[in-house]
Amino acid sequence: MKLPGVSSRRVAGGDINDAWQVELEDGTRAFVKARAGAAPGEYATEAAGLRWLGEVDGGLAVPDVLAVDDAYLALAWIDEGALDARGEEELGRGVARVHAAGAP
Repeated sequence: MKLPGVSSRRVAGGDINDAWQVELEDGTRAFVKARAGAAPGEYATEAAGLRWLGEVDGGLAVPDVLAVDDAYLALAWIDEGALDARGEEELGRGVARVHAAGAP
């Protein structure tokens, strides 16, 4: 598969999709997921869900959607990290706010 960008390398990131770290022409790094036979609109639906999650006031930090089409979903790259006790509490509160917000 031809991925958008100037370089790419496979990374771990899913059970049903292949995943890559892609460097775009402007130097931006992206997480790109794709697989043969993805249903039309599948990645667009996931992108819409991520955008909704990101709009919940006080909710969760989610990666920005950089590009989406029927062949792949490209998200802003997030470096690995670890949560301390404060981060764990913040994550729990964010999940609670998302649940309280409800979805259309």
